[in-house]
Amino acid sequence: MKNNTISSALVLLLLGFLFTAPAHADGSVIRIDVQGVIGQGVQDYVERGIRIAEKDHATALLVTIDTPGGLLEVTKNTCTAMQNTNVPVIYFVYPNGATATSAGFFLLQCADVAAMAPDTSTGSAHPVSGQGEKMDETMSEKVTNFSVSYMKTLTERRNRNFEFAEKAIRSSESITAKDAPDVESLLRKTHGMTFKKGKENIILKTRNAPVKQIKMNLRETFLQKVGHPNVAYILFIVGMYALIFEVTHPGTYISGVIGVACLVTAFVAFSVLPVNYLGILLILGGLAMFVAEIFIVSHGLLSVGGLTLFVLGSLFLFNSRETGVKLDIWLIVGVAGVTFMFIVIALAYIIKTLRSKVTTGDQGLMGTRGKVRLALAPEGKVLVHGEIWNARSQSGGTIEANAKIEVVERDGMELIVKPVENDS
Repeated sequence: MKNNTISSALVLLLLGFLFTAPAHADGSVIRIDVQGVIGQGVQDYVERGIRIAEKDHATALLVTIDTPGGLLEVTKNTCTAMQNTNVPVIYFVYPNGATATSAGFFLLQCADVAAMAPDTSTGSAHPVSGQGEKMDETMSEKVTNFSVSYMKTLTERRNRNFEFAEKAIRSSESITAKDAPDVESLLRKTHGMTFKKGKENIILKTRNAPVKQIKMNLRETFLQKVGHPNVAYILFIVGMYALIFEVTHPGTYISGVIGVACLVTAFVAFSVLPVNYLGILLILGGLAMFVAEIFIVSHGLLSVGGLTLFVLGSLFLFNSRETGVKLDIWLIVGVAGVTFMFIVIALAYIIKTLRSKVTTGDQGLMGTRGKVRLALAPEGKVLVHGEIWNARSQSGGTIEANAKIEVVERDGMELIVKPVENDS
């Protein structure tokens, strides 16, 4: 009886030891490659990689990263997904010369294992706007304090250097490192590493593990490309201009197709960005005033009002106070400047047309000069505007051939002319 009790205890201890290692310890390594700005496309890509790794019982998810940063909210969502999976997540700043700054630094700290290839760098995580511009002082302090607090949670979870992480956020400090020259070397170095993930003790078994590389799908690539504030803004403006051209020049069709395509794409991008629809309304109001200026003589008042609404709408297009996302100010200046120049040129052309002398119809003939082709006595023929006309002398007298004349009136198909005495 005693021997049976001891045997049962040994079996339980053995089972307990076995279950401290994850069920996926002998699987493959799922690899995804993150490049460029951290946006919605990257979040979807990483989350899909996690799902595949869980489904395949992978031993780890390897994320190679090369990024200048990105959206804080997307970064936070991606970190949450990484923390709530039972698959170990390895972040590797790769290839040589790559960076993981700003939002990339947060993702690196969030990973279970963080490593860097030679000549790579990380850090410089001071919060900035979506285009790398400085925020106003109040917003900067608010977002910085949140970032430090969030970073403290991440570093404490992994027993990492919070002091450097805080300096990276507050002072934009960065470091370089050399952990492994390539993926194969990294997997050899991480083999046997142990850490706790949730309630599970993880023992990495990555040496000689097969690597399954997952590429971005079409949707993720599309969101990565268009889900950028500047790209979405340009698509929106081009779409509006194309539709305005279609309305003012009906029958072209191609401008209408381009306009609809650009606007649909822009609103898809807006769906993954923190858009302030008041900004869109202000931009539309500004464009409407620009169009009205062409048809209503306001001596430039509508153009000035339209330009003001256009710039304000562009500045308020994204909820930058909550996310730090906003348009590049020089893009706004450029688009507003081009729009204003177009309006000025259009107005100048309209004013010139209104002030120019009429050159068609009866009114266009009045005051026109020509030459007598067949002497008027008092009727004959004259050459005006390259055309031969029947004509008669206004005074009833004779006008010799080749003499210069001026049209003073039209009577049916006959011109009434007078001689030009002093032609200079």
